[in-house]
Amino acid sequence: MLSGFVIAFAYEKKLRDGSMGVLSFCRRRIIRLWPLIALGAIIGATSLLFAPLQSEDTPTNTNILIGLIFALFLLPIPAIFATKPFQINEPSWSLFFEVIANFAYALIVPILTINRLIIINVFLFASIIAISTFSGVDIRVGFQYHTLGLGVPRVMAPFFIGVLIYRLHAEKKLPRIPLNGLFLSGFLIALFLVPVGMRAVDMIFPIVCIGMLFPIIIVAGAQHEVSSKWVPIAGLSGELSYPVYILHYPLLAMGDAALSPLIPSVSLKFAILIVLIIGVSFAASRLLDRPVRSWLALRYSKTKGVVKPT
Repeated sequence: MLSGFVIAFAYEKKLRDGSMGVLSFCRRRIIRLWPLIALGAIIGATSLLFAPLQSEDTPTNTNILIGLIFALFLLPIPAIFATKPFQINEPSWSLFFEVIANFAYALIVPILTINRLIIINVFLFASIIAISTFSGVDIRVGFQYHTLGLGVPRVMAPFFIGVLIYRLHAEKKLPRIPLNGLFLSGFLIALFLVPVGMRAVDMIFPIVCIGMLFPIIIVAGAQHEVSSKWVPIAGLSGELSYPVYILHYPLLAMGDAALSPLIPSVSLKFAILIVLIIGVSFAASRLLDRPVRSWLALRYSKTKGVVKPT
């Protein structure tokens, strides 16, 4: 949902007035995402080779290398080579569907009126309710072979809610929600602390989040002016959000394997792993992601220096 808002904020005007074409948009999105996708895939393959989280699901070395090729291109691994379609780096499942949502948005944005966006959102939100009701696994779909196809509406529904929120925000058609950033951050953390495992909660709570609570957070956040003292922290948090997400799973696997024989305390080990993941993510952002994106932007822009990584 936040991605839908941010993508619309950054690109909608250019896509609608024709100053940016669909191919240019797709190129920019690939440049933005690919360096850390590649790094996550390499770390993920390494973790499966030397420190898998679940050894019983670990594929053979040959299948890991084949899976790495698919992971480098952000593609599901064929079932003959893996037990899960994104086994090399499991968080990449959502990026796969988000890229589909990004490209679909770029294709149809010139004809997206608010009324059409509302119709699209009603249809997609209804599909989310149907998935939660009839899939047998609520909305936890898209990252296993038997639910892979359901990942498209699962990701597109919140994405286009985010696009609609941006459009209404840009046209000043949203009510004022006077909540500050610290409260919104605490509220979001509290939502993720709600336990899972009870069928009623697993079915209903995600629908309430997608349909009401997450939109409130995004609307209020978009209206909130960050004070100067929080700008560096907000900027760093924004910079780290993507690398932490795409790298945390394989780093967790390798870190857990390395620390478990040395540190019996689960809490201490977890704290060290958090610091490790944040530190590696920061280094990856500054030493790999930014330089590679800048080089790719210059390499594939029609005029040197025109395309800036965003």
